Amino acid sequence: MIQIIKSKAELLNNLKTLAVFILASFIFMGCNDSKEGKFLKTGNWKLVFSIGAEELPVLLSVTDTAIYIINGLEKIKVDEFEFLEDSIIIKLPVYDTEIRAKLENGNLYGNWYNYTRSSFGIIPVTAFYGLDKRFIAVQEPLFDISGKWEIDFISQDDSGNVKLRKALGVFSQEGAKVTGSILTPTGDYRFLEGIVDGKEVKLSSFNGASVYLFTANISEDGFQGMYYSGIHHQQQWQGKRNEQFKLPDSDTLTRQAIDIPVAFSFPGLDGELFQYPNPEYNGKVVILQLMGSWCPNCLDESLLFSQWHKKYKSDGLEVIALAFENTDDFQKSKQSVERLKNRIEANYTFLIAGKSDKQQASEMLPFLDKVMAFPTTVFIDKQGKVRKIHTGFSGPATGAAYEEFVTETIGFLEGLLKE
Repeated sequence: MIQIIKSKAELLNNLKTLAVFILASFIFMGCNDSKEGKFLKTGNWKLVFSIGAEELPVLLSVTDTAIYIINGLEKIKVDEFEFLEDSIIIKLPVYDTEIRAKLENGNLYGNWYNYTRSSFGIIPVTAFYGLDKRFIAVQEPLFDISGKWEIDFISQDDSGNVKLRKALGVFSQEGAKVTGSILTPTGDYRFLEGIVDGKEVKLSSFNGASVYLFTANISEDGFQGMYYSGIHHQQQWQGKRNEQFKLPDSDTLTRQAIDIPVAFSFPGLDGELFQYPNPEYNGKVVILQLMGSWCPNCLDESLLFSQWHKKYKSDGLEVIALAFENTDDFQKSKQSVERLKNRIEANYTFLIAGKSDKQQASEMLPFLDKVMAFPTTVFIDKQGKVRKIHTGFSGPATGAAYEEFVTETIGFLEGLLKE
């Protein structure tokens, strides 16, 4: 039977649908000759960042319609591409970063561009087809690092004095393969994956916004090695087993300034000024979120808050996000925040609060004694009183810490909503 197209609009819609189908069918087909309209082979790829003398590997999985970044238990879906004659532009989700690479002899050669950085924002990358090992082990593992580790990140101040920044490592090892995360008082390094090769541990992660590499030599006393964050930062780190080690309570690190009520005024994504206190929020429980679209921990937190907002909005819960971005340009900040908001389908209020500078944020929010981390979350009851301030965020990669936070905070919120 022949279907009759009744209108020009219907014809255009059918043509658009056909074009999308053809594009999805051909751009990922397995062939090295881009002139034939075929590009990336489906299957496993190994993406390698060149960090000075070090290589930082990450695994990719390419399907007919998307690329997935693999970090342990995490799979990040990437579905925005632009194909040129012999090149591909891969736009990373949420963040203002992308990979630009050319196809040569079946592999990709190019750079990762982080446009949120004014310097050190370009890192060379190579992607190899058919490789499914993140790191190659030369020896059998001589240690099992499963469990909790008390970690020190080592630096020096301007006077040459050694400074130690405490962290908690939580790892799981099966054979040579290691997964886990590292928690700090203000956040976590998200999903890490790697191996123990003889006496050496190697861990890496790429979340679209940041690239991390951890290497260390293990002994009976612990481990010592180097930590790399992109090409802009590296420092020594060390650790020792300590199942009893705990970080400071995140609910005690930031406090409300004495006798200063919560009040602020910032533009929304529509450019209109939003003021708090606000009559529309009277009698509501409010989660006030200090965040940034550039911040992976903030993204993890925003996903959770979006779920809570949808579930408890009818009971009187509201969420207000104060976005501190990497630019003074309102339009650029708005675009970045809208990209995050739309990607995670968050329906709560987002305001553009300023630049991602903790000192400036502290001055703009005098009701807090300080802003020491993005994210920071202020829980406000129906009477407009601050009931709790939580600094940082331990996301899904931290396992038990995340689950504990979710359980405790849901109970706390439900209590506030019943008051």
